[in-house]
Amino acid sequence: MKVCRRCEKEKDRSQFSHDCTRPDGLSYWCRQCHKDNKKRTWKNRTAGSLKVRYGLTLEDYDRMLEDQDGKCAICGDIEPSGRRLAVDHDHHTGNIRGLLCLRCNTRLGFWEAYRNKIRSYLGE
Repeated sequence: MKVCRRCEKEKDRSQFSHDCTRPDGLSYWCRQCHKDNKKRTWKNRTAGSLKVRYGLTLEDYDRMLEDQDGKCAICGDIEPSGRRLAVDHDHHTGNIRGLLCLRCNTRLGFWEAYRNKIRSYLGE
């Protein structure tokens, strides 16, 4: 048994991650506390990033995600990697167009960068 330094609960040693730098070979915090901290830290970091980059709050993002049923605005799929959808925006005006999966976001970026060359190649 071991006491988590964060939640201060005594838990089975199997509830702690391995940490070879610690004398007992286990992390200070239990796995659940690590998970909770990671979520909170990620949420704070994401909220700040959304605000700085796009002028969005986390609530704005969540509302957009809900309006899109959690799916990519282009292909209609849920992000297969489990990551959050990317905020798609016009790089010239800054206007937000929607949320895209990584695949569509990268392909759209490539299309925008090489649009004229692609059209020329296709004979359009």
